[in-house]
Amino acid sequence: MMRSLLLLFLLIPMALSAQKNLGKSRQVLMDHLQQFIKNSPSSKLEFDKQNERLVMSTRDSSGQSIRYEYGFDDKSGACFTEMTVSTCETCVRNELNRLLSVTSYQWKKINESQYVSRFEDYLLIEWQQTGTEFSFTLIKTTWTRELYNMMKEN
Repeated sequence: MMRSLLLLFLLIPMALSAQKNLGKSRQVLMDHLQQFIKNSPSSKLEFDKQNERLVMSTRDSSGQSIRYEYGFDDKSGACFTEMTVSTCETCVRNELNRLLSVTSYQWKKINESQYVSRFEDYLLIEWQQTGTEFSFTLIKTTWTRELYNMMKEN
């Protein structure tokens, strides 16, 4: 029993892998997250009507609270932003490093708080610290080749 709980906690970041939820509809993502929550008693899912976001709170393998927020495009209804937030800087940096280690995206650091993927993936990561909270946001965007090249040159 203890082994399965430990395995579950180790799999939490894998089940919520940031780049895998972009492009999903609100309902598909909600169904996916609700399925995840059934196997994770420390997690909860809510819809933030004010900000039009799905918000899931859970704990990582060390017991630290982490919040995942998913934003949706008004026109297409597809998920285009994912934010990972916690008061545990190490927890958020570990999640960020896990995402940056995906070599197929060919991440490039463009300044102290932003990374861009290769042009074809249209991904931008923004790191933030607000008070005692640490976060990064993964954004699926549409940029032109010119804008992309300007970002990479800085």
